Amino acid sequence: MKVKGSENSVGFVAIAMLMVGVMSIGSVSAVTQVAANSSNVSTDSAAPSGFPGGNAVLSTGNSMVQGIETSAQFENLANGLTYHVDQEKSFGYSWGANIASTERILFYSPNGSGQIEADVYVVNDTIQHLYYANLTGFQEVTFGSSPNWSGYQAQYCGGTVLGVCTGYSKLSEAYGNIQVPNHLDDPAPSGDTGGCCAFAEWTGVANSSGGGSYLTQGGIAWAGDHWSVPDANSNGYSLFTEEVTSSSCGSPCAPSYLSPPSWMSGVSGQDITMETGVNANCGSNGDGWYQFWTLGSDNTSQSIACLATLSMNYGAYIFEAPASICGSSGTYNSGGFHFCQIPEFNDSGSALTYTGNICNHGGTCRGINTNTDAVTGYYIYQGTQDTTTSSISGGTSWTETWDTSIN
Repeated sequence: MKVKGSENSVGFVAIAMLMVGVMSIGSVSAVTQVAANSSNVSTDSAAPSGFPGGNAVLSTGNSMVQGIETSAQFENLANGLTYHVDQEKSFGYSWGANIASTERILFYSPNGSGQIEADVYVVNDTIQHLYYANLTGFQEVTFGSSPNWSGYQAQYCGGTVLGVCTGYSKLSEAYGNIQVPNHLDDPAPSGDTGGCCAFAEWTGVANSSGGGSYLTQGGIAWAGDHWSVPDANSNGYSLFTEEVTSSSCGSPCAPSYLSPPSWMSGVSGQDITMETGVNANCGSNGDGWYQFWTLGSDNTSQSIACLATLSMNYGAYIFEAPASICGSSGTYNSGGFHFCQIPEFNDSGSALTYTGNICNHGGTCRGINTNTDAVTGYYIYQGTQDTTTSSISGGTSWTETWDTSIN
């Protein structure tokens, strides 16, 4: 059972950050106010403790939109364009024992080439940060194609007879602890510093094996050698969410990138609990899926998509080399996709440790288990640069290793 504490430069993404906080003028504080009221917090059982629930986050965020859009800082970043929010993926929430609660709202430009992220203190409706991201070209890279996955996907076995599963349950959640490397180096053997060098680590759910026709996911992305992703640190990491609706992803599949909060300590080397779960009711549009990132006793979240109720069958826990559909220098061509190289990685000289947990639609959770759940492992193979995936020990944990021995 689950127990949780309170706890581009190369035509990709360029970001500018505008810090908007409380400015002290003598003994008077000048702030940017947003017309919204704080909502009462009620714990959602399919989320880290203290999450107010997806519908409450949506309501609070919508009440803040007009105030943000009419602020001088937002108008300056919008530069005369009319930005809009997406009711399925624009809203997020950060909270925890060591941080002030904030609402995150993503605003998208008319043609999708720009994004403004607003973070607002819930307690006093003050804008904490505004970020602008130039997303021109970012749709070339997606994080949802199984041939370049390393890790595991699993189903939830609903019952067994003589050790054989008799049926699988629909999912409400997939989560696990994912270790982020603290050492990265150019990929062997060429050290191609002009190429597509990137990776992502994520959790997600899908309607069928390998991502299927619907894949909802979120995690961390890195493209720090040669591209800029929206980040608030110098380590090249970004948070991201994505809804993949087909194997030939175009604009609808493009990821949303989020600036990592400062309390994530640069992301590099951290052990982050990532969770993809149902946390909102979209009415006739089905289940509202959210992504959560937890570090210690602090959390951040972001809405991803509304999908048909009881439609997800597989949980996934993945290290991935993203596919650049249009191709670029330093990619490997396979089946029409150009897969980015991944850097040599480790955590203080050791392999990365993963755990995987899965929850049925009734909210009962357990570690993925090779004896009762259908668990499929992958490893990445690209030329001479690969990862290897260990077997699952104890029903829940495994390692991901950068390895050139598989050729």
